[in-house]
Amino acid sequence: MNIRTCFASLVGAVLACSLQSMSAQAATALCPSGAHAQHDTAAGVVCVIQPSLTDPEVADRGTTNLGYGYHVVGLPTDIAAARGVFFYLMGTNGKPYDPVSQSLPSLSIVEEGIAQGFVVLQLAYPNDVAVADLCGNDGECYGPARQEIIYGSPVSAAVEIPPEQSIMHRLSALVAYLKANMPDGVVMPQAIRGAAIDWQAMRLGGSSQGGGHAGYIAHDYPTEGVCFLASPVDTVAVTTESTTRYSAVDWIAQEGWQTPAERLKGVVHRQDGSYESITTNFRALGLRRSTSTLTPNNDWLAVNIPTNKPHTSPANHRDLVDARAWACFASEDSL
Repeated sequence: MNIRTCFASLVGAVLACSLQSMSAQAATALCPSGAHAQHDTAAGVVCVIQPSLTDPEVADRGTTNLGYGYHVVGLPTDIAAARGVFFYLMGTNGKPYDPVSQSLPSLSIVEEGIAQGFVVLQLAYPNDVAVADLCGNDGECYGPARQEIIYGSPVSAAVEIPPEQSIMHRLSALVAYLKANMPDGVVMPQAIRGAAIDWQAMRLGGSSQGGGHAGYIAHDYPTEGVCFLASPVDTVAVTTESTTRYSAVDWIAQEGWQTPAERLKGVVHRQDGSYESITTNFRALGLRRSTSTLTPNNDWLAVNIPTNKPHTSPANHRDLVDARAWACFASEDSL
């Protein structure tokens, strides 16, 4: 609406034009100033943020030149009407944005989250070594290793992550950067609006190693929910001459999860080499398998679509969009 078309009465004109101006401002998603790159989608915009720009102490990549990469932030067109925040962690060596190939390897779930009305935070973090490689069959290793990667606390002999490289510091620095550099007037959703993360208003998800970290956070904090994509894989195996049996590691099996089981959802491929470990953990958490693949119910879904990458398919296969929508983006009432 042009100001010249606002003509009912002086009061009506001011009100109508003000509402139009507010609507136009709300309906335009823009990346924060300083963004490394921008990708437009039908439902919003995808922004690439260099981690060291949020804090000079934060590394953009690991010493092995694997993993890390740049953060990716998905913003729906109308941020003021966003349903919430979806915090997503990729698996081992996954980069939200690869600055070498200048690609977005896991763009699909970001676009899906935006289309579902979420602000999406896809964090680059120290993931260049699998937690399973760090801990092997030592069940007591997994919890401290994840704790150090997430919080930067020196509690694990298997990994050394200083506080400034931890998931929590990287997330806090990214959120602070967004709030300081978004266009004037943009109000972020409740989960990241205040001085500290409001975990109760945050929805989490992750693939493989990233799903395990999301679960560990949900163990420590009451969250809006978690979607486990090909995760968590943390188990110990006992092998006899004829069988191998798996059991959940301590941090998964112990009571006291702050996020209740009814807010946990999972998707796993039947041909995943970690299928037995993942489903063992689902059972340890009290999660029930869906009785339908077409209209998922209960808590976790086993899929069996043709693919040569069964472990990563729950996170990015184009035929599993509906499965991710059920696990990651369903309305809070249906969780």
